[in-house]
Amino acid sequence: MTRFGRGDDFDPLDAALPPTSPGDRVTDFDLRLIIRGTATMTSETDPQHLAATVLTALDPEHYAAALAACLPSFVTQVLGQMRMDARRPIPTVRPAPIRPASEASTAPARPVRSSKVAAIRGEMWRRRLRENIWVGAEERGRKFLADCTVGDLDAAIGLRRTLAARNLATADEYADLRAALEADPKAKVVADLPARVLASVLDREAAAA
Repeated sequence: MTRFGRGDDFDPLDAALPPTSPGDRVTDFDLRLIIRGTATMTSETDPQHLAATVLTALDPEHYAAALAACLPSFVTQVLGQMRMDARRPIPTVRPAPIRPASEASTAPARPVRSSKVAAIRGEMWRRRLRENIWVGAEERGRKFLADCTVGDLDAAIGLRRTLAARNLATADEYADLRAALEADPKAKVVADLPARVLASVLDREAAAA
């Protein structure tokens, strides 16, 4: 079964992007509301299992609308995987062949000297020009990197820096929770921490008021 979860190439940036087409918005039967309700009413955390539960809650007549609502997000995820693929370096060392232990060779792996591989490595920048990136809402939307203007790049830079700052802030919160757990011998999981500690970390504005 294909797993439509967050693979190794998942780009958090893509998950943070706003809808880019009407098909990515809530459909008449409100798929987002069904997903939110399912996630709220269960202790399940695996997206694949949640998706299976959501599927059972849908009427067959809504399958096409659900697919239309989900496809833009999935396409965006695949585009993110394609960006990651374009940045992967070509191997420069050829792995040694696998032989039985009795025939094992101690010779080191041989460098790849193929002129074709060398040419491919030198063309990475050309592949990256085909990166499909978000450069702003409405009329800008998405563009190939090759077609970006100064304004497009400013939008892309701003978004990525904003997301980076949010990720760092969240990492700091997790670090504070970890420190609180280590300092409290009675707490085994985050939920065991005192309410005042949780509020000071997870709701700093309210705690400071």
